[in-house]
Amino acid sequence: MGAGMGTSTVVGTDALFAGSTTGPPDVLRVGVVGAAGAGVPHLRALAGGVPGARVTLVQDDGDPRRLAELAEHAGAEVARHPDELVAADLDAVVVAGGDPVPVVFACLERGLPAFLVPSRGLDADDVRALVSLEEATGRRCVQVGMVRRHDPAHLALRRAVADGAGGRVRLLRTTERGADRRAGVLPTLDAATWLLGEVPTEVRLESDDPWLLTLRSGSTLVRLEVDDGVRDGHDLRCEVLGASGALALDAPSAVVLRRGGRTASAQPADATARFADATRIGLTAWVRSVRTGRPLGASAWDLHVAVALAAAVGASRLSGDAVHVDPGPRPGLYDPVPHRAL
Repeated sequence: MGAGMGTSTVVGTDALFAGSTTGPPDVLRVGVVGAAGAGVPHLRALAGGVPGARVTLVQDDGDPRRLAELAEHAGAEVARHPDELVAADLDAVVVAGGDPVPVVFACLERGLPAFLVPSRGLDADDVRALVSLEEATGRRCVQVGMVRRHDPAHLALRRAVADGAGGRVRLLRTTERGADRRAGVLPTLDAATWLLGEVPTEVRLESDDPWLLTLRSGSTLVRLEVDDGVRDGHDLRCEVLGASGALALDAPSAVVLRRGGRTASAQPADATARFADATRIGLTAWVRSVRTGRPLGASAWDLHVAVALAAAVGASRLSGDAVHVDPGPRPGLYDPVPHRAL
């Protein structure tokens, strides 16, 4: 087993309705940083589909007119700077833009729960410092928006793997094609770690156009193919080959057209559309977590592991060789918590 997770515990959305509600007020006052950029789907979900939360303040360094329109739609005020937003009278903050780590640091210093949307370019040292700061507080305040962990199809696959439905896992293979992957390969690396229940110990970059990665986790081989240059929809497939059977997550489609001897199905326009429901479910889980004090979803430590794997990908690109990965021992604060299923 790797340092990151245990195979016997399924965590995340499974805990959504566990426990009683105590603590913060019935309706959380939420601020959104990056509300006119990467935070748009989170703002829309909170404004229209997440019970128990109300967006009251938004901020973005981009187009002020666009931000004003979104703020009006959400019934929120506009902050000029992330520091102004974090200092306001809020119960929780979604961090989806700008320089995210200092904003999350400020949230931790205030004891303000934060939902961090991962993005390209997160520095490994900054993320490790984030883990250390949260560990020093003695409680988990940060949830990371690794959206696949809240996607119903991925959750079903994770449960099947954890239950040993296909036997010992020999190969995990993921293929993803679609434009506008703002978080780079981080969600794909996190999903592989989460699905397996352990951290890969070796990474090799075979190609970066498209991304083709080979990872090893004990006797398990992982192949990840990510092409972010495709402009005709988002296509995501995942297959787990076990010692006694195979499990597959295929591309979901709402409508299949059969006409003239041909079959055609619609694909989501992009990853945002593909994971719209998962975004809403993940934010609902986060709101529930803030209200109950029970940690849910991906943690700052999970982000540290994903960033460490991404750093190994970069090192492999430079050397052309496989690179060993060791994120270090997982602090006790981040031990998985068993939860009842939905």
